[in-house]
Amino acid sequence: MNTNRHEWLNPLPWVCPSGFCQSAASLNLWFYDSHERLGLEFPELLTSSATFFKMNKTDVIQAIIQELEAQLAIATAASKQAAETATDEESKAETKWDTQGLEASYLAAGQAEQARVIGEALQTMKRFLDNLQAESEVITAGTLVKCDLNGATDWFFVSPVGGGLTVEIEDIMVTVLTPQSPLGSKILRKNVGTVFTLPNGAAGKVLSVQ
Repeated sequence: MNTNRHEWLNPLPWVCPSGFCQSAASLNLWFYDSHERLGLEFPELLTSSATFFKMNKTDVIQAIIQELEAQLAIATAASKQAAETATDEESKAETKWDTQGLEASYLAAGQAEQARVIGEALQTMKRFLDNLQAESEVITAGTLVKCDLNGATDWFFVSPVGGGLTVEIEDIMVTVLTPQSPLGSKILRKNVGTVFTLPNGAAGKVLSVQ
């Protein structure tokens, strides 16, 4: 078939059958099937599901909230168990060298602090969800950012708490990034198109902010 691809390829986003392309994965499937039936060859045209996927910030925040709620439930249960162990009759010191009760009390305090930190992060995320704003032009707390890091595309949600937590949206990983982190400090208050260099020398660029 001698079809000029510019005559049938629409500008992004691709137009696919109604009700079919509900995810990046199905969009890939539809696209490959379509161009194969047209007899066209586009090697490496779709390299990942992230190529055409429009990340939804609400979905990201809700996923982070769900993850934090799960972590909080685990931490709260562990804290309760540690506290019960610390006050159990069997944990009382029988000699001055018996530190089982003391160790249990330290563990209970640590577990309680972990639950408190997770709880604060959860409340922060809920506030972000309650105060969603239009797409921002600069990177601040509460923004969803896509970056090119040394040739790879990565997504981040900027937050003062929860750094390092990751969630998966349509097979794409999103990492919670704090402004105090090495990358966070590089991109905070920056806008789309900003080029930066990471401490390890890798090149980076801000691709989108919302």
